[in-house]
This record gives sequence, C-alpha cells and structure tokens, in this order.
Amino acid sequence: MEKSNDTIQRRQVAIKSDIKTLINSKYVKEEGWLPNYIITSFGDKISRINILAIVTMINVSNDSLIIDDGTSSIHVRFFNEKVNISDIQVSDVVQIIGRPREYNEEKYIALEIIKKTNPKWLEIRKFELKSRKPQEIVIEEASVIEEVVKGNSNKLYDSLLSIIKELDLGEGADFEEVISKSNVDNTEKTINELLTQGMIFEIKKGKLKIL
Repeated sequence: MEKSNDTIQRRQVAIKSDIKTLINSKYVKEEGWLPNYIITSFGDKISRINILAIVTMINVSNDSLIIDDGTSSIHVRFFNEKVNISDIQVSDVVQIIGRPREYNEEKYIALEIIKKTNPKWLEIRKFELKSRKPQEIVIEEASVIEEVVKGNSNKLYDSLLSIIKELDLGEGADFEEVISKSNVDNTEKTINELLTQGMIFEIKKGKLKIL
C-alpha cells in the first residue's frame, strides 16, 4: 500500500545557524521523500534551519522577504498559504524556521515559521554560535518527529515550558530543578530538543530561559 504524504512527512530538528554559514554551505539534493540538505564547513548536515535576524525588506506580492543577521543577508520565501506575515514589519527581529533551498545557484529559505523576538537574543545567538565547537550534527531517527505525533510532542514541550517559566525568577530556571519538578518522560532529552529548536536558551550553565 502506498503511504500518504502526511504519514511519510517527517519534521527534522531545526538546527541553529547564521546566514553566512548557510550561504557558504554545499547544497545536496536527495531522491524521493528524503529531505534535501546543506553541508556546512563543520560537516553538519542541515535540512531544517533556525535563524535569528532582522527583516530588511518585505515583498508581499512576490511572497518573499529579506533578512540580515550581521553575517550576511538572504531571501526567505513563503510558499505555504498558512504562513502569516501580516504583523511582521521591516526592522523587526524575527526567528525564522525553514528549509534551506537553492535555485539558479542562489540559496534561500523556504519559510515554515516566523515570529518576532526580543532584539537581545540576536547577541545571545551570535555568542552561542561563536562558542559552539565544530561537530557533525547527525539527524537520527530518534530525533525526528512525525506529523502524526506532533500534537503529543507539543504537549510535552508546553508542560516543560510552563515549568521553566514558573521557576525563572529572572536569572533562569535551574536545570536540575526543572527535571525534579517535571512529570515528563525523558525530561532531559525533551529539554535538549527545546534547546536545539531554539525555544529555550541556556543563559549560563545550568540555567534555562524561554526564548
């Protein structure tokens, strides 16, 4: 029996990156349902990307915008009619989650999610990426979330986000205290997923904050 697109479609972890790294990466096209990806200079394979940047241009008629994070700029295109940018304006700092794509040897991002964020997170993200050690990020089967179970994953995330928000009195929520208070299975793994997807940030060792 042929599987439906909804069953086969998987949502890879959105890897944090800067625009310069994306642009300088090699683009690889896969066959069939396998996702296309970029290979960075670190050897990372990224099929879904998480970028913080400033909106420098919006072209609604062309379903695109341009973002700049200080390292470079890139076009972001939104083919999904569910994507709503009506509240996004030029000069807004936004978090972009999407898929790296290439057309006529020019890279762009196919937009999945866009949301405004506090400008201070731009500096934090720059520090975070600068301090990251080169390593290969392997998107393993255990790290992908099928669309059919997305709702359950969101419930786990929401539960942990609520605990982090409750425990954060300004200096971040203590990692061990979050684990102690949580009833979520594999809490540490779920926290790592939230960190990887950019939903929370370790403001200093052992202290978690919501992005």
